[in-house]
Amino acid sequence: TVTGVVYYSLLAADQHCVGIAVVGDLLAHAVSPLLFVGTWLFSGPRDILRRGHAPLMMTFPVLTARMTSSCS
Repeated sequence: TVTGVVYYSLLAADQHCVGIAVVGDLLAHAVSPLLFVGTWLFSGPRDILRRGHAPLMMTFPVLTARMTSSCS
């Protein structure tokens, strides 16, 4: 997906992960996008998502952004 392509083509060269960070990097930028595509292909857009699901779906990304922005 876009995450993996952009990360590995533009950003990965600047990262110098060591130890467990290598595992986290691989999970976040390679495995997770592939699992997303696989889940989408398996489950597919079967008219199960509604506009009302958007706030719930945005909870994790918003919380993650808040936590990472306060760490610097």
